Amino acid sequence: MKKAIVIIVLLAVLFGTAIGAMAMLGVGPFSSLAGKKDAEKPKAEAPPAEEAGPRTLTYEVGSFIIPLIENHGIARQVGMDLSIEVQAKDAPRISLQIPKIQNAFTIELYDFVPHHSDAHSAADKQAIHDRLLKIANKVFGDGAVHEVNIKSIYER
Repeated sequence: MKKAIVIIVLLAVLFGTAIGAMAMLGVGPFSSLAGKKDAEKPKAEAPPAEEAGPRTLTYEVGSFIIPLIENHGIARQVGMDLSIEVQAKDAPRISLQIPKIQNAFTIELYDFVPHHSDAHSAADKQAIHDRLLKIANKVFGDGAVHEVNIKSIYER
């Protein structure tokens, strides 16, 4: 009897979780429970913003930690938090390809940062910024990425 009650409670929790996930993701018969109210508001607000002129959208690319190897060991690590600003017209295409830019940034940072690793040097920050902007425009096409923001750069 106790086993049957435990199984029934677990099934109820499982079904409740599945219904909640379907509602939040907007799939299945429960999509109307959570998604429509939020989806209608941005559509009403979007046209006035587009009439104001071209604008940019910011996407968080992520945090990157680059180890600096000296004498067969990690001597220190340089970390940075990055975001990109893209033109509004290119935003739908770029939002689907954020993992692609994360991969390109990771490869480039592992190669470039060991030579420009002073977190307090404005010249090194500018060199990293320029290199990342070049890589972003190479990945997405010229002019798609308006700016690469180095939100923070730190050393551990």
